[in-house]
Amino acid sequence: MTWSQPRRDHDDGFVYLTGPCGYDTVEAGCRPVVSFSIELASVRDLRIRTWTITRTGPKGHWQTAERTIIAEGRHWTVGLTPMTGDTVALMLWSGNDVAAHLRGPEPDVVRTAYWWATNLLNGRPWTAPQPGHAR
Repeated sequence: MTWSQPRRDHDDGFVYLTGPCGYDTVEAGCRPVVSFSIELASVRDLRIRTWTITRTGPKGHWQTAERTIIAEGRHWTVGLTPMTGDTVALMLWSGNDVAAHLRGPEPDVVRTAYWWATNLLNGRPWTAPQPGHAR
């Protein structure tokens, strides 16, 4: 069995997918997996309890998305802000200092933000490369 394509539920705004829950064996039941990757294409896909997303206006367009992490003995904040067109700004703060900043298309920047947060949460430097991506 393979993972399904992500499906957005327009009622709750979450993204769902289905697939195998364990090791590829013929044994009955589910086994825990160590990790899995989800391809994120927009800030809306980050709408989980760990990201704070602020919205404005009658249509609820997103204004900021932030994730706060305590790692490496420091307080980190990963922040996203829309710019003009489909450009999004990404910033990483370590305490009050800006550790990194970049701009780009929303899908690329959201994947980078998610990866920086994942690295910090897993005890890796935020700069560790994404699997399959050259530095």
